[in-house]
Amino acid sequence: MVCSLSCSCRECEKIAQPPAPFHVTPRGFAGPNLLAMILFEKFGQHQPLNRQSERYAHEGIDLSLSTLAHQVGACTTALQPGVR
Repeated sequence: MVCSLSCSCRECEKIAQPPAPFHVTPRGFAGPNLLAMILFEKFGQHQPLNRQSERYAHEGIDLSLSTLAHQVGACTTALQPGVR
């Protein structure tokens, strides 16, 4: 039986639940798309985090400079094993 949420088997009544998705920060709100965009703009487009924060504020999204810096730090720590 394949379920997207927790399900119980009709025969044995055991509960089956898929593993929780990976989050870079524990209990983090940022998904992989947002994190990829922040990292690409910082490292690929050389866009400073304070300018990213200002742009998000103009769009009505409250992402402070410290929040962005925390997310970048968490991503670089998670990606460190893949770098030689």
